[in-house]
Amino acid sequence: MQGCDTDTSSNVVSGEVQKDPTIVADIAGSFTYASYQNAVPVLRAISIDNTNGRHHHSIRIDLTSSPAFLRAKSWTIDRLAPGDVLPLSDRKIDLDADYLAGLDEAERGEITLRLLSGDTVLDEQRFPVRLLARDEWGGVADMAQLLPAFVMPNDPAVELHPVSRTSG
Repeated sequence: MQGCDTDTSSNVVSGEVQKDPTIVADIAGSFTYASYQNAVPVLRAISIDNTNGRHHHSIRIDLTSSPAFLRAKSWTIDRLAPGDVLPLSDRKIDLDADYLAGLDEAERGEITLRLLSGDTVLDEQRFPVRLLARDEWGGVADMAQLLPAFVMPNDPAVELHPVSRTSG
């Protein structure tokens, strides 16, 4: 899923247009408490694309969410050279398990990734997400790997009866 809102600015140096670096990210479109329990990644991939940019030092990516269904996170990049596409390997995002477990109905949420140089915003990407109730499955497109978690619901409302087999 690509970001919906992109804010890039450009500079002209020596007759060439130089754009600020951009964030490229693949974010899960929906998740639930079962996603948390099964360690399904929220952030599948993230990189900074500086193919048309200039040198940057001490830049930072901040990740936040609304509502606060995940813990805010920051990455610091010491140096980014022109032409670089820098993938980030640390994609672990801590979800708020209590928040997700308490959802009785689906909600809309948003993940924001902001690339900063000091106080200057170089790029911002906003990703809409669906926060599903703990007993909801997101479907094959987003959550095929979680189908087994929903075959036998683990909920007190589900009453299980032993199946008796007779030999004969």
